[in-house]
Amino acid sequence: MIQTTALHPITLNCDLGEGDTQADKHIMPYIDMANIACGGHAGDNNSMCYAIEQALIHNVAIGAHPSYPDKANFGRKSRLYPPEQLAQSLLEQIHHLNRLCQHLGATLTHIKPHGALYNDAMKHHAIQTQILTLMQQHYPTLPLVLQATSNEALINQTLLNNAKKHHVTLQLEAFSDRRYTDDGLLQTRTEKGAVLSDIHAITAQSKNLIEHQYVITHTGQTLPITAHTLCVHGDNPSALVAVKKIKALL
Repeated sequence: MIQTTALHPITLNCDLGEGDTQADKHIMPYIDMANIACGGHAGDNNSMCYAIEQALIHNVAIGAHPSYPDKANFGRKSRLYPPEQLAQSLLEQIHHLNRLCQHLGATLTHIKPHGALYNDAMKHHAIQTQILTLMQQHYPTLPLVLQATSNEALINQTLLNNAKKHHVTLQLEAFSDRRYTDDGLLQTRTEKGAVLSDIHAITAQSKNLIEHQYVITHTGQTLPITAHTLCVHGDNPSALVAVKKIKALL
């Protein structure tokens, strides 16, 4: 049997701890899971501790949000690193947040790659396998959050089989504020319309995912997607309004 978490209820997660403490403070009450930047693309001791403390106040699950070590590009450009160097960086990031969690009396509950690393893990088997191997060896009890693609897509089955092989539990994620391509992946951020900032568009996509398990792609196709959790990006200017409306839908 493929190892995944239960489909219901769908949770709401947000990428936080990226330096905007007001976003952390105001968004945290409306979400179930916070993916906290841990130094790769953003984040330092102060931002991590503040996000952890806010998560504790609002009973929000705390996840590590590691990325390519590339603050200059906010972790949103693919980078080619030797496997050993990338693994060391990712472990340092996750370990750092985990130590702060332990110091503050919190528990790390999941791991979700950020930005280009996340997208590359979906597209490139070697990077996906490297992340799964890292989790199997160092954080075997934590789920890995990666993207739910089309239910029938080969890329979806490949991810499920690879996670099963490494005995890693998956939480499959859909995005409320990103436009999808016809293959079930995310439209490149540099393309017009790839990031949804209009609150009506975000709400409509969330409603379709929650109630009907599909998204409308950039070409107007209907794409079936079944996800465990919905994501809103914390740096989206509509994030706070979005999480309030999505929380109401859930």
